[in-house]
Amino acid sequence: MRIIFTKYKSYLISLAFFIAYAFSYSLIFYQNNQDTTQRLTTKLSEIENKLDRLADIKLKEIVRYGTHKSWRDQNNDRRYAIHIYKNDSLLYWNTNQLPVGRFADIHFPSEGLNHLQNGWYLTKTKAANGYIVATSFLIKTEYPYQNEHLINGFSKEMNIPIAAHIVVDKESPLRVYDSKKNYLFSIEPFEKDDLFIVEDARKDKRFFDNPLVTSDPYVIFYAGVVLKSDEDLPLGTLCVIDNSPRKLSDKQIRSL
Repeated sequence: MRIIFTKYKSYLISLAFFIAYAFSYSLIFYQNNQDTTQRLTTKLSEIENKLDRLADIKLKEIVRYGTHKSWRDQNNDRRYAIHIYKNDSLLYWNTNQLPVGRFADIHFPSEGLNHLQNGWYLTKTKAANGYIVATSFLIKTEYPYQNEHLINGFSKEMNIPIAAHIVVDKESPLRVYDSKKNYLFSIEPFEKDDLFIVEDARKDKRFFDNPLVTSDPYVIFYAGVVLKSDEDLPLGTLCVIDNSPRKLSDKQIRSL
């Protein structure tokens, strides 16, 4: 028996950790989903109210003074993007973060959730005297690729403890609503390229008493990613282990 274990030790270690990961990840995610979606809904309601008030202020200002006051009194707070249009012309913007220009570009501005080239935005619009004021907040960045400067993820203000996608699917169980209880979007956990890291198994309640941790081969650190076929079928895991605790850098995580 010991000979068999020694021969397939790496495989058995990877399998044991991956099974524990899959079970615990699903359990934790779905136990916390109500808290997560409720926190998102509450936070987005607060942001929606801020966007609404800001749009009102800017609309009154632009109708009374034109755009010169907005350009002169620019606020350094870039969390809330402001775009002011008249007809098909963009007259004012306080940030270049949003990839929009003309009014007709990708149907922006439009009320509610907007999926632009660099992420998901919540937008409020106000109109008067031919002007349209759009105030927006970036909920989650979603670049087509990532590097040290372009990192996908929810805004820090969202305080989301899980790695998840934004999807527009009313059938999803993890639904998020606006302040008027209208459906906005759903969140779902990453299913591809899942990464599982245990920096110190001795301090992890899932593994601290596991025989693979407390005795030979004394696995303290574990990092693994799911390997899938071209048909998206799971084949196994690619993992690294160590007898000492470790913390991977962003570069090491991307390499793995």
